[in-house]
Amino acid sequence: MMHSKKILKTLLLALHWGLALQPEVWAEITVQDPELDSRVGASTEKPSQGSSSDGSSSDDSARRGPQRAERAVVAAFEYPRKTEDPAERTRLSLIVKNNGKMDETILLEAIHVPDGFRVSLRKLGNEIGGVFVPRDDRETLSLVVQAVGPDASTALLPEGAHDFTVRAYSEDGVIDSRARCRLTIREKAEDDGVAGDAVKVTSSYPSLRGASDSTFKFSIEIRNGTEMDDMFHLKSEAPQGWRVSFKPSYENKYIASLKVEANLSKSIDVEVDPGPDVKIAKHDLKVGVESSNGRALVDLQVEITGNYEISCRTLDEILSLSAPQGGDSLVSMYVVNKGTAPVERVEFSSFKPENWKVEFDPDVIQVIEPGKMEQVDIKIKTAQEALVGDYSVAISARSQGEGRAKDDIELRVTVRASTIWAWIGVALIISVMLGLALVFNRFGRR
Repeated sequence: MMHSKKILKTLLLALHWGLALQPEVWAEITVQDPELDSRVGASTEKPSQGSSSDGSSSDDSARRGPQRAERAVVAAFEYPRKTEDPAERTRLSLIVKNNGKMDETILLEAIHVPDGFRVSLRKLGNEIGGVFVPRDDRETLSLVVQAVGPDASTALLPEGAHDFTVRAYSEDGVIDSRARCRLTIREKAEDDGVAGDAVKVTSSYPSLRGASDSTFKFSIEIRNGTEMDDMFHLKSEAPQGWRVSFKPSYENKYIASLKVEANLSKSIDVEVDPGPDVKIAKHDLKVGVESSNGRALVDLQVEITGNYEISCRTLDEILSLSAPQGGDSLVSMYVVNKGTAPVERVEFSSFKPENWKVEFDPDVIQVIEPGKMEQVDIKIKTAQEALVGDYSVAISARSQGEGRAKDDIELRVTVRASTIWAWIGVALIISVMLGLALVFNRFGRR
């Protein structure tokens, strides 16, 4: 009996140490032997691995993670190392994250800026010096970096690596975080002040030709080759007195800036109105964009060929005349070149009543220089059967050379009775009077 008890105690001890890491299983075992119970109970009262003195499991604590600090804010650049092409400016994204248990107002300042640089912290286009960050939230800002030339003018960012540091802190000094970024500028391919492949402006038809009173319409494409959406401000460099306007394609409104998403392009229309008294020649101008990532321009050209305008009038400005039935009437018309370019091959035509004839002398004017005038004689022959009254005859002048010009006048022709009937009437009256005289003379003697 005693031997059996010893064997049972040995088995129970072995079972206990085998289940030491699983106390919940061991707790289900009930030992009836008082001696064994006291020995085993003494060992089980010690805290086992994986348990804490308060009864909680260290594994549960590990799963819950470290306790959150009451106040914890961290500031960091989204890209601590960034490489770009030469440009007048660039933008570094700064993230301010609140990991604490309460909302925070964080002040910001750039505490390390290389010589020759000017920086500003911006949010939605506004320059800021601090930001409010709710708990468990973050704010993304931009550190705009510009290079400043010796005379304080804008210059391209210099080549090489440049370090920037921004401090984020609370007003009471409890929070103090530093964000650091190294910006590397590649060697520029050519010194043209343009932002490389980051921003591009192109035009499929950069040269247009027309009269000085025309509106020249170009189409340009703006390419945002960066990884971030950006706002582009539209710029132009045109001769003095010229007007340059920008419109979205297929829209009837004028704009001064537009937003282009990352790695996308947008097309806009450019309307160019030359100034007054512009010379006949080729004129160069530039249009383009400017953004936080630099600027880009495209060369355009407008060739002015002059404007074409003619005016028809009579010498005394009288547009009415008379003609007998079946007879002719002559009027002189003057064609004036009121444009800034010569008009060539001016031809004439008429719209007249049926069976009337209109002839021009000369029938074609080969060229009329700007500010000059040429005379053309018009002979209008009425129809023999035309009734007495007023008729309208329209005269048109059209140039057939480059730059079509035209003008019209309307003549009022009064048809009067033919003079032969007047003579016949006179002859009849005379015949009647002679007949009466003869009758009185003959019968009066009786």
